[in-house]
Amino acid sequence: MEYNILILLPQIQEPQNYKIEIDIHSRAALIKRASTQMGPSAMIFRILANQTGDVRISYVDYNVSLNFMIAIDHWFEGLQREKDNKALSFLKQYSHNFSFIFKYMTVTCFLLFCYFSTYPSASGSLAALSKYGVFVFGLTYILGGFAAKLGDWVERSVDSMNVLSYVRLNRGDENLIEETRRQNRSSFLRVLVGLGFAIGVNILSSYLASSIGID
Repeated sequence: MEYNILILLPQIQEPQNYKIEIDIHSRAALIKRASTQMGPSAMIFRILANQTGDVRISYVDYNVSLNFMIAIDHWFEGLQREKDNKALSFLKQYSHNFSFIFKYMTVTCFLLFCYFSTYPSASGSLAALSKYGVFVFGLTYILGGFAAKLGDWVERSVDSMNVLSYVRLNRGDENLIEETRRQNRSSFLRVLVGLGFAIGVNILSSYLASSIGID
């Protein structure tokens, strides 16, 4: 929205022009647009979705423009808002570490179980020790890689969840809002499934460690 306002101030002969630009973004629309893009383009739209409003004022007198800004801020504050999800904000802040955390948590659990439960005795043959080492390190590599991919999947699911913000003008906007809500629910379920798989991988790694035997 763009407004051009002429104001005649006291002791001023000519009216002064103030140009006010209010840009309101529909986060739901930007998220929908991001889902149709690939690579950097999708990332740009998701970054833009974090900013739902922008105000620019071209002014002559600072005090007048400040009064305009205060009035616009009050209007923004009066808009209906979705409650901020502090847990989601926390997860998004550290989501880029999920791959690292999942990978090394799984590898650490597996190696600790191997060390305390199945570490071969010194009397074992060299062939048995070699077999044990190859098996442990090979399985560590596989479990770590799988856990890292799982962490990436959970990261993408968390990042695709957004506090809803929208402009509702017609039936199409209402459909888009409902679609965004469904996408958030789907992303939340993917996060739960990912965490469940992560727990399952750790349980599996512990079971495999306890099953290793050296003659």
